[in-house]
Amino acid sequence: MLNVILFGLGVISAAVWSLLFLANYGKFKGMIAAVNDDNYFFKDIFVVGMGVIQMFHIDCVKLGQKNRPLMAELYTKQYADFNVLVTISAQISYVMMFIPIGCFMGVASGEPIIALALWAMGIFLAVYTDMKARNLVEERHDSMLMALPNVLSKMALLVSVGTTFREAWKVSAESASGVLGEEMRETSKLIDNGMPEKEAYADFAERCKIQQIKKLVSVIIQNLEKGSSELARALTEIATETWTEKKNIVKRLGENANTKLIIPMMIMFAGILVMILVPIMTNLNMNM
Repeated sequence: MLNVILFGLGVISAAVWSLLFLANYGKFKGMIAAVNDDNYFFKDIFVVGMGVIQMFHIDCVKLGQKNRPLMAELYTKQYADFNVLVTISAQISYVMMFIPIGCFMGVASGEPIIALALWAMGIFLAVYTDMKARNLVEERHDSMLMALPNVLSKMALLVSVGTTFREAWKVSAESASGVLGEEMRETSKLIDNGMPEKEAYADFAERCKIQQIKKLVSVIIQNLEKGSSELARALTEIATETWTEKKNIVKRLGENANTKLIIPMMIMFAGILVMILVPIMTNLNMNM
């Protein structure tokens, strides 16, 4: 009886999933093409979630309110709402994809627990989508903090030998690598395009959202407003603080390296387990 229920649920959920995919693929494929391949799994199926959102008029702005600051930092404010929509679509799509897969695998193996395991995997992928966004923001912060001491030391040296701060920023930005270099060069570009320096540096701090950078920008803006002969010393002090932070990050990354391998290993293990158990359970049922 349970197998009949699972099979019926599998047929219905597979039909609904297929109809949603076919009905919405053409409509949303342009949006899907803009999704970052590195940050999501199986992005083509997200049209299913987008179809559900549209059908039930789900308010993604309200639902994804907690994630919006993360998306704004990762993809800029301009694309934050779009990526909130993508994340919610991904979560819906993952859960809906594993419902029929779980049902059919449960029926094929004769073991309802396999259906439950696959449904749990769908829920896990949905939760992991949020976790990955937080991990990406954390990696972004770590990248900037790792590069910041060298940048500040160079900037302090240039200022101490008489270089204007604007020129010191530009030279340091050109030599800086990673996320910090990109954000600094973006700030230089904004200033070159006419944005006031004070506003550009404040925007830089807003994009980076790191306490050490906020402190740096506060010193810079104070220097712009009041002038200061102590700017080089202040930059050196912040650089010293960030060297300590860099050491802590290196230590933490070393400790977390093995932990980050657990999630992909769990997904692979679950897949292998299903592939092994299904034929075994099928043979056992046939023999009985």
